[in-house]
Amino acid sequence: MNTIIRKFVLFFFILALGGCGHLPYVSKSSLKPSIPGRPSIELDKDVSLQTRLGWNTGLAVGVTKGVYVPVFEAEGGVYYRGPDDCVVLINTKDNKIVDTRDGGFWLPRDPASKSLSKIYSHEFSGSRYRSPASGSSGDISTVATQIALSNPSGASPVAAGATGGIVGGVLGAMIENAKKEKAMVLMTDIFPTELLRGAIKKN
Repeated sequence: MNTIIRKFVLFFFILALGGCGHLPYVSKSSLKPSIPGRPSIELDKDVSLQTRLGWNTGLAVGVTKGVYVPVFEAEGGVYYRGPDDCVVLINTKDNKIVDTRDGGFWLPRDPASKSLSKIYSHEFSGSRYRSPASGSSGDISTVATQIALSNPSGASPVAAGATGGIVGGVLGAMIENAKKEKAMVLMTDIFPTELLRGAIKKN
């Protein structure tokens, strides 16, 4: 994937996340550690759901098969962390994965619960941040886009983006801090629990 296409994909992914509006950030400090002895969950197949992210209706979000380990608990459910790059964004037109992140899912503890499951991912994670080619500070263009979208100072998105491009050193520090803190980002809260439970490997 050449640089222009790669940056466009990253830009679009952030736009998609920015358009969700469903509990976009969850601080780890608000979550309780999972109780000792809670078993892991294994998905024996990939699970995805077409959803409207940002301005696009041709996308699906999902999690890949593998073992998911309980890490936190909150709101009557458990956060399970999966393998690297387990959270995927898929272009439904050609069924190709356009981006990946590290993360997992939140699942209600009560099997009879009608609550929707949630897929979460960690900021500044995924293969592009583990690759030496991306540098130790990750992809600066991604953070600049996030600053333009969040726009905390009231500046126009263009101005915010330009500012983000100038303060590369600060952004690099932000990325490194976020990678350490692993702030959670809920990608969607419209994932049917029965769809996720249907992929769980039966013992």
